[in-house]
Amino acid sequence: MYSIDYLSLFEKSFIRLVKKNLSIRKKAEKTIDNLIKNPRHPSLTTHNVSVKEYGRCFSGWVSGDIRILWAFNDEKVSVVILDIVVHSGKHRVYH
Repeated sequence: MYSIDYLSLFEKSFIRLVKKNLSIRKKAEKTIDNLIKNPRHPSLTTHNVSVKEYGRCFSGWVSGDIRILWAFNDEKVSVVILDIVVHSGKHRVYH
């Protein structure tokens, strides 16, 4: 099991995204729980992505269009959650 750290941008994005959507909130919380237990959990469909703001990082599935961006810290003893983003449309952060 990994410890977890959050960037402040994630916290702001999370609040904005789940503010009026309890279903997305529950899915995001389950994704984070799986991420803490096993960053390669099959339900996350974890894969490498390149994002302008963060460079190379990982993407984990929350729901159809929602992803959590994350990275290992330097010692790989914790996971740093970078952001929660949309995967498609004009606001997508990676291709």
